[in-house]
Amino acid sequence: MAGSRRAARTSPPPWQIIAGVVAAVALFGSGWLGGAGSARARSATSGPAAGDAPQAAAAAQLQSAQGSCDSMHRGTTLADNGTTLTIDGTGEEDYNGLAETDLQCVFDAVGMTEAVKAHIGQTRALDGRQEDSWGSFNASWTFHPDAGFDGMIRLA
Repeated sequence: MAGSRRAARTSPPPWQIIAGVVAAVALFGSGWLGGAGSARARSATSGPAAGDAPQAAAAAQLQSAQGSCDSMHRGTTLADNGTTLTIDGTGEEDYNGLAETDLQCVFDAVGMTEAVKAHIGQTRALDGRQEDSWGSFNASWTFHPDAGFDGMIRLA
């Protein structure tokens, strides 16, 4: 053993240490290593969390309403990661948007109560923006005979 010589141990170059730290921070922050903020980041950018079944079901209702009542997206837009459905109805001078039957289809698809439908039906141009809610949803809208119904349905 007297003739064997152990190689001297050297430290890695500084650039390798910096690259390793940067890679670890990137992986941890993105959730690959279970970063604490990753679940919060996912819920903020991708709609309701999978663990929140009622919210996810309500978001699915909005998507289904758009798909079955306005498949061409003529008068509806899903926004806010699927938690808001904006609606543009037709009016006497505004021919773009959803016709009355398509609006009723959307209202039925999201389970809108008869009381809220009545509130919408009784809205006059002078009333300004109105709001109501039912189940997992909040709605706000305006109505003018020339422009028609314009509103949004959001997850509560």
